[in-house]
Amino acid sequence: MGYMTEKPNKQSIIKSDKQIDTKKALQKIQLIKLWKETRGHVTNMCAAVRINRLTFYNWLKKDPEFNQAIQDAEWGLNDEVRDALIQKIAEGSSTDIQFFLKNRHPDFKPQPKTLIQQNFYSEAINEDRNKYK
Repeated sequence: MGYMTEKPNKQSIIKSDKQIDTKKALQKIQLIKLWKETRGHVTNMCAAVRINRLTFYNWLKKDPEFNQAIQDAEWGLNDEVRDALIQKIAEGSSTDIQFFLKNRHPDFKPQPKTLIQQNFYSEAINEDRNKYK
């Protein structure tokens, strides 16, 4: 059934490690290609290469070259989406115009609400409290 009955020797372990590294490298290359195809849908990408999401995020954290390649793929995807949005705007889509303005134009971006909290201490309040003790 493929189970080893003998103790593995050093050469078989090295060969095994190289096979694992090659498999990981091929999976990473495939993930980079899938980023564009799936529009960055991590669950679908991981299913396609038969790894779990945790593995994907561990590779992102531990492999700077893989991380950079995924970031580059994301920027490429962002450029495509931006181009499609601008095309819709050029066609006069009011929804897309509003979306663009609210997210990109400083005059139309929602302004952060500033909450001001006043803390005060009043002798009158303190006196009232003392009355009811």
